[in-house]
Amino acid sequence: MKPEDLISANWRRIRFRYLSKTQKGRLPNTQNGSSISGKNVPYLSMEFLRGQTESPEIVKLSDEMLLAQNDDILLLWDGSNAGEFLRAKYGAVSSTIAKLTPIDIDKEFLFWACKGQQVFIQAETVGMGIPHVNGDFLADLQISVPEIKTQHKIAEYLDRETTRIDSLIAAKERQLSLLAEKRRALITQAVTRGLNADVPLRDSGIPWLGEIPTHWTILKLKYLINPISQGWSPQCDSYPAELNEWGVLKAGCVNGPTLDENENKKLPENENPKPELEIKPGDILISRANTTELLGSAVLVESVRSKLLLCDKLYRFQSKTEKIDGRFLVLFIRSNPGRFLMEREATGASNSMQNIGQEIIRNLIIPIPPLMEQRSIVNAITILTKELDGLSSATECTIALLKERRAALISSAVTGKLILQ
Repeated sequence: MKPEDLISANWRRIRFRYLSKTQKGRLPNTQNGSSISGKNVPYLSMEFLRGQTESPEIVKLSDEMLLAQNDDILLLWDGSNAGEFLRAKYGAVSSTIAKLTPIDIDKEFLFWACKGQQVFIQAETVGMGIPHVNGDFLADLQISVPEIKTQHKIAEYLDRETTRIDSLIAAKERQLSLLAEKRRALITQAVTRGLNADVPLRDSGIPWLGEIPTHWTILKLKYLINPISQGWSPQCDSYPAELNEWGVLKAGCVNGPTLDENENKKLPENENPKPELEIKPGDILISRANTTELLGSAVLVESVRSKLLLCDKLYRFQSKTEKIDGRFLVLFIRSNPGRFLMEREATGASNSMQNIGQEIIRNLIIPIPPLMEQRSIVNAITILTKELDGLSSATECTIALLKERRAALISSAVTGKLILQ
């Protein structure tokens, strides 16, 4: 008998369908004549549950809607985070979320057992465009279940230990946020005022831009770039393409300061590529659809592997190099004034997916130093941000290790590999 068999001798493998009843939420019923309790409750959207907004929509609770209590188990059923399990807050469950009702199993243990299987559930999501949980896969998923006393002990242990790890992660994420703010402030100062603190300034006439050096000019982006193109998002495989395969970039490829080539999905072999959409050096990519804080993220492609295609959540254009350095342009787009414009002009029903149109991009107002000064600013920022980027990379690495530790701890505990005294 193997050691792991001894550890789990008193555990049973039970299919998920026998451990939990799964009910999807409903949209608020606003039709006249519907049966309404009269109670106003928060609407538990994904954005509210994941902390992306602190102010939930308030709805009237109808008989058809599903009510969740604090610490009920919810599963994000549809959307970019489909397959993620969360603890509920009090309110009406949204139409993109399912509520789990335990059957002969401790609720807290079920939550942690589900978290231990989350990566597999997310890997099996299905759907064209918007992913959703594969209900058949979930129902047939086997969960390891010990006796009830052990369930309680494991749940208490994981509550305590993950709280400690989450506190460390939160502290590191705050540090990362402060580093990002410092970096953006440094860039903003350079791309709106230049490098010379004593340079004469003039009012730009634009409230959100303020004063700029007197020798700088101001132009709309459309006069500084070649035509904007938009990409293509066919149904792709869920994993990245190999170097010799065609892949379609994901919106997240522009979230960092440089292009992340690994943020792509393999184009299926039965789908013909569109070579005109292949990414080339000199392209500027900008996110047109994303969360509010990531919308408008931009990168200049300085080098890139072959066979990567533009997706429809990205715009692509090239700068007119006789007028503006592409590196300077991207720095301004990522600066505080650039971010202000993106967030002000974004449209969309929720923070989880905002959009910005081509005309908004084309009409962005850009302060422009002479070309030689642009290049000096870019070189100076490269030097000044090097230390900040190093600190950010180290912090990101620490966060990743803490998250790996958390996942491994949950997996070990809910599969009987971790013996608790």
